[in-house]
Amino acid sequence: MRTTAAMVRMFFYGVFKQGSAGERPGMKYIGRQHLDGWTLHGSGVAHAHVTDEPGAYVEGDVYDVPEDAVEGFFDRVEGHPHPGGYRRVGAVTREGDRVNVYMGSESSKRYPVIGPRWERERFRAGMRMG
Repeated sequence: MRTTAAMVRMFFYGVFKQGSAGERPGMKYIGRQHLDGWTLHGSGVAHAHVTDEPGAYVEGDVYDVPEDAVEGFFDRVEGHPHPGGYRRVGAVTREGDRVNVYMGSESSKRYPVIGPRWERERFRAGMRMG
């Protein structure tokens, strides 16, 4: 008998957005959504944080992800739950979905705010120039 894997609804705003090399087997794309009251801070990679800045939001891609991929791959890559790594926290999107999202460490707030979306092309261009 085949059992269905438990799924976790995840919000990705950086290198794991749709079309990235980070997509894992069994992931189901739900759509582009927004987290109101969050900002992205950039240091080449993006770090999301809750903010009280009026009008702030983060744009990202929502997926249903097999629980074993979240715990066995994404948590490990993002450094969850280790100090200094990203923390996986619950949030509700503007569109009404309850999601898990990786929030940057407190120390990553020292990087500048980069706007509502992280763009791979801008990141790659910065890497070539630097």
